[in-house]
Amino acid sequence: MGVHREGNLWRVQVQVKGRRTSTTARTAEEARAIEARIRRDHALSRAGLPPSRSLEDALTRWLDEYVPQLKRGRDYESHLRALASHAAGIAIDEAPEAWRRYLAGNPELTNSTHNRRGAVLRRVANLAHRWGWCGPGIADRIELRPENPARHIYLTPAEVARLMKACRHTPTRDAIAIAAWSGLRLGEILRLQPADIARSCIHVRESKTGKPRLVPVHPSIRGALARLPIPCGARWITRHFELARAALGRPDWRFHDLRHTNASWLIAAGADLVTVRDLLGHRSLATTGRYTHLRLGLLKKAIRRLK
Repeated sequence: MGVHREGNLWRVQVQVKGRRTSTTARTAEEARAIEARIRRDHALSRAGLPPSRSLEDALTRWLDEYVPQLKRGRDYESHLRALASHAAGIAIDEAPEAWRRYLAGNPELTNSTHNRRGAVLRRVANLAHRWGWCGPGIADRIELRPENPARHIYLTPAEVARLMKACRHTPTRDAIAIAAWSGLRLGEILRLQPADIARSCIHVRESKTGKPRLVPVHPSIRGALARLPIPCGARWITRHFELARAALGRPDWRFHDLRHTNASWLIAAGADLVTVRDLLGHRSLATTGRYTHLRLGLLKKAIRRLK
């Protein structure tokens, strides 16, 4: 029993009251720390106390055991990295204080982004209670912020054309065109391959909702789709998009506004909300409902046609 080398890893074996625990570590130092923690937890258990675990331990266990099963694992890993520096070296019951430190250190982010990370922290706190690592009620003290009001910025076809003309980077121009005329998210655009274009449709194989969908190809983007895949990442696209919007004096425009723009064009063309939902790949009509106000003109015309 104890710590010994096993190939490229270190094996930790501890037997307490006839029950054997065995795990591996990458280094001898990590292995000895795991062994010490197992023995410490046993001593605390004998004294009727919960095991000694830090918030960092809880976040790590959640990352190892739960995140791999989630559809948007990379997003959750990103949230974890943002929280990790504020969770180092503190107990789980101090998670609300770690949350306040995180908020103070990231004032430039939107409330929506903060709340997604706060939801992660709440989830981990609840799991830690289930694991017997801490008491109840910690998640309730992690207060989320009021959500940001929905953005209602919709570009006209002429404004999209001006934006593309101001952009000096061909891949970004292509991404702008595809987003505006198909409604795809930037991540979906960056994952497109030539094989995803067939029978005048874009086959979105991986989406935010986890459901594939087909989006008919508008003639305006056939040239951009012929140059797939986009040869750069989101950071490069965002950089050139921001340069183009600055050249037009529109710092308020965001790349994601192009997706909302596509929805506005669809509704102006007479599409119903179910069609918009299916084309944009929303989970439900509740999400698509943010565009309801855009149908007011169509509804007025329908009323006027009544006799």
